[in-house]
Amino acid sequence: MSAPKFTPGPWVANGLTIEDKAVRTAVVASLYDERDGVYEWRANAALIAAAPELYAALYHLAGLFASLHEKHAEWGDYQAALAALAKARGES
Repeated sequence: MSAPKFTPGPWVANGLTIEDKAVRTAVVASLYDERDGVYEWRANAALIAAAPELYAALYHLAGLFASLHEKHAEWGDYQAALAALAKARGES
């Protein structure tokens, strides 16, 4: 697996912007959509802010699964996890 190229976390939701927690001024993303309500924006911001931690947790679990269940590497959930990690790295 290649290393992720995205801004390393942790990220924090600050209103409708996602910021790099270490810098607190670098905007990772800004959310604005006239079709959605502000509550949905906040929920989206919280989900996006959790992305680096979600990536790290899934990466760890996929590696743990692979080491414990080598002969079952074709399992659908494991393959879905690998596909999600590749998508997060921009490889799919």
